Amino acid sequence: MSSTTMPRTPRDVRLDFFRGLAMFIIFVVHVKGFNFWALYIPAAFGHSSAIEMFVFCSGFASAMAFGSVFEKHGFMIGSARVVFRMWQVYWAHIGLFLTIAVLCALGTTYLNTEDYIQRLNLTYFFENLDVALPALMTLRYVPNLFDILPMYIALLAAIPFVVAAYRVHPWAAFALVILMHASAWIFDVNFSAHPQPPNDTPIYWFFNPFGWSLCFFAGFFFGRGWLKPPRLGDWRLLLICAVIVIVSLPLKQWYFNRISPEEILLLQPFLFLFTPEVKEVLFPDRWRSDHHWLRLVHFLALAYICLSFLEGRRHWLESVFVKPIVKVGQQALATFLLSLSLGWAAGMLMDVLAGGPREPRDPWMVSAINIACFAIMIATAYVVGWFKSQPWRRSSKPAAADNRPDRPEQPAPAQPAKAMPQAAPAE
Repeated sequence: MSSTTMPRTPRDVRLDFFRGLAMFIIFVVHVKGFNFWALYIPAAFGHSSAIEMFVFCSGFASAMAFGSVFEKHGFMIGSARVVFRMWQVYWAHIGLFLTIAVLCALGTTYLNTEDYIQRLNLTYFFENLDVALPALMTLRYVPNLFDILPMYIALLAAIPFVVAAYRVHPWAAFALVILMHASAWIFDVNFSAHPQPPNDTPIYWFFNPFGWSLCFFAGFFFGRGWLKPPRLGDWRLLLICAVIVIVSLPLKQWYFNRISPEEILLLQPFLFLFTPEVKEVLFPDRWRSDHHWLRLVHFLALAYICLSFLEGRRHWLESVFVKPIVKVGQQALATFLLSLSLGWAAGMLMDVLAGGPREPRDPWMVSAINIACFAIMIATAYVVGWFKSQPWRRSSKPAAADNRPDRPEQPAPAQPAKAMPQAAPAE
């Protein structure tokens, strides 16, 4: 190893595992129409969902990817590295939108099962390309389903500001993040999602990056070591987290008005919460869009329980059954793009094979399509990983020596007096 080569920090397999798990869950919940597998995802049993997992892990991964660049190469180069990632995610967002728009157009034209353009609320885009296309390219037209990556771009843009604030004082960085989160709830700060909203009623990004900044930068702070995680396996913390998770289940059911009178009888100690006024405070209409603090508390409690369970068992994540999930997490951006587009295509396929969009779907056919799409996501992750490994840059095998008798012997090349150091290959 040369003196200029720095050892790379080993990758935390837990991060890739949970990111991979989030990709599969995001696929399941974004299948067009009813996918009964969505009844068994973690979000069905508590406040937080795979979006918290995705955003928190993205913040943690951003800390590992960009933090050392700020330290080794300075603030300007670190900021440039973040901008380059924003550029990549931006074009990924544009490609994702156009891919799903084409799927909707083809499905509407050739399947004769449903108007998928109207179903996804893309009628405005197809009827007003002169306005909608420039708005799409400038992130001023962000329909639902397509606002996760724009939110990610905005959160990436905030990283240099948070890093600069931390260099002034650690509490300045924490205060900046809290201010961003509070601005969404107190001053309704958000970005416009429609250039010509109907009835002149403003439409905003569904996933407000200001509101979700607290979740993203919680992961970023832990990833940079600015926040120290509690010791895993502490029985007192496990008890608190278990109470939070258990209590969230009936509250979640109540929020969606699925709780029965019999179940309410089991919740006598918590009946003081079951009033419209308290419900509005705990579960406002925008509690997902602006990311309510209760969702973050539930996610952190669930994360602590899961990580405590994995402590001492990390070798499980290296088993042959779990490695595909880890590989999907390692290629999070590619598999995320695939999960959304594949989810919409899978829903269209279910309309044809498993029952119409308004009919009960055959559970066996739905399961078969889900499993096939999981296999496609895993295969894609391995293929993308192979391309990223750049196999064409590996050293080729040395050619066999030419020992023909008619070839004159060549003199050995002269050795230089002093070997010059070789430059490392460019990334």
